[in-house]
Amino acid sequence: DIATHMADNTAHGLPHKNLLHNWDFRNPVNQRGLTSTATSFTNAYTIDRWKMVNIGTIAVNSGYITVAGTGSHVPSLRQVVETARVHFAGKEVTFSAYVKGSCRVGVGGSYGENYVNLTSWTLVKRTVTLTAEGDFYVDISALDVNGSFDVLCAKLELGDTSTLANDPPA
Repeated sequence: DIATHMADNTAHGLPHKNLLHNWDFRNPVNQRGLTSTATSFTNAYTIDRWKMVNIGTIAVNSGYITVAGTGSHVPSLRQVVETARVHFAGKEVTFSAYVKGSCRVGVGGSYGENYVNLTSWTLVKRTVTLTAEGDFYVDISALDVNGSFDVLCAKLELGDTSTLANDPPA
């Protein structure tokens, strides 16, 4: 609601800007023109700014993407945040996404609960307080080597509240 958003805005001094690039998979920036691809190595760029961390497949569907394992590695979709993590040291950040399937979400390798067999679009999130050490990235991972999940959109923002539900399609 707007009162909560304004109070949070006052507390953090910033509007809820999305720190991610190419966050809306309903109409992603896709300069490589991918429709479906299997990655044969780790850290392969797929849709602009997003990497497939482990060997797997990614498919661009009508309004969302699907990430799936191939039986050898747990697939994970990752975006590295270009701003140095030290600039956010001591601050809370929340990574959220609308997903279906089975997955978990993480910030810099810190994962939250496992979401299992989500059959409708569900907002999932992970909030952490960052330290100065480590890489600054977010990812969504399957739960096993044959796992898969669908992603509609994602957001990384300052604070402990996800406002992704309030964002119109990009």
